[in-house]
Amino acid sequence: MSVFDSKAKKLCGAFFLAAVSLFSFMASPSPAAQAQPDIAISPAVPPKDTARYVMMVSTSSGMGMGANRMLMLDARGLPATATPNLAWHMIPEAMRMGKYLPLIRPERSMGGTGGETSTSEREDWTTKIYWSCAKEVPKGQPIVISTKDQSKQSQLFDAYSGNTLNFWKEPPNGWGWGQWPNKEYYVQVPMNGSLKGDHFVHGNYLPHIKFGVAQHDFLSALKVKTGDGNLNAFIPVTWESVPGAIGYFIYAMASNESKREMVIWTSSQKATYGIQSYEHSSRIKELVKIGVVLKPDVQACNIPAGIFVGYEHPMIMVYAWGNDYWNSYPPKPANPPKGWKPDWTVNGLFLSQWNGVPGAQTSDASQSSYQETDAEDEEAAADSASQPQKSTGGKSAEEKKQNQEKKDSGGGPTININLPSISIPKPF
Repeated sequence: MSVFDSKAKKLCGAFFLAAVSLFSFMASPSPAAQAQPDIAISPAVPPKDTARYVMMVSTSSGMGMGANRMLMLDARGLPATATPNLAWHMIPEAMRMGKYLPLIRPERSMGGTGGETSTSEREDWTTKIYWSCAKEVPKGQPIVISTKDQSKQSQLFDAYSGNTLNFWKEPPNGWGWGQWPNKEYYVQVPMNGSLKGDHFVHGNYLPHIKFGVAQHDFLSALKVKTGDGNLNAFIPVTWESVPGAIGYFIYAMASNESKREMVIWTSSQKATYGIQSYEHSSRIKELVKIGVVLKPDVQACNIPAGIFVGYEHPMIMVYAWGNDYWNSYPPKPANPPKGWKPDWTVNGLFLSQWNGVPGAQTSDASQSSYQETDAEDEEAAADSASQPQKSTGGKSAEEKKQNQEKKDSGGGPTININLPSISIPKPF
């Protein structure tokens, strides 16, 4: 993966590397914040430009680690009336994550490319690009690209990658900015939580953003099988349909350090490095029409025989997208006039992703076992205002109970949020 990190990240920006990193982040044990103090509702800030609120909502599975949920929130508004930028997302009770999620401005942009590699290292590598669901390598494949050929790299990526969000990019001067999760506060998103209900976002750089979610929610976890692991034969990738999915995409890669080569394959009917993991549903539907994204009724695709033979640690990623959530104030008219600019917009993007290797399977038993095992712990954590959580592994019921009692008694590290402790009025 080090090769992919140093090469493809430079070629493709956020690309699929972001999704792999998120999966690793979600799968690791995560502390929760202590009991939340009441907060005051911030006065509404009259906007000089449209305030933008983005929710990136994902479900991750695979790698033998069960299913996890991830929520990333991003608020941007102009002007920022005070420093530091402060904002909160008051969440519905159905989310089971406490009263609110504080949105903290990142110390620096999260969109950097990481450590630089030398020019000689970049120039020495080649990438083989395969595509389509054929059992055998189609005629004319692969396309072989040297890292020296920047124009060809750009053509393959830019053709279908889209330009989805500036989530990772710091806003211009004068804009307030806040994100969750953040270093000051993080609680695991419970598998039995729901986005449905009334939401309220406020802060010292935002108008009052009130919206309700009724039809949208976390997508189901992908359940995938990837054959028997024989790399000499074609690799069948099959999955169960995800309710509400509007399209699927499969991406696979492997590398060979000694040969200084990387192999990339996608399920697309056209040659491409891939597409953004978080993408607007309108864009996904366009890509379905031209054959880059698989149709929502497709449940199988093949990786051509032999393309990973001689390469190290092939990784397969399967993606399913749902329809966006969108809201604004004032509500968007059927035929908005030229230059129409609302006070605020809310956009929710929905993704389910699976990560695994050839020969991996996601069984129904492992999925249900994960949810049933953690259900009681999640309920107890929510009822105790999100006390610190730790992985219980194979501990007995008595040990779990003792650990929960310690949590309820106030044990664990204090998370310093620095919020005023005053009564909060009902936002709706």
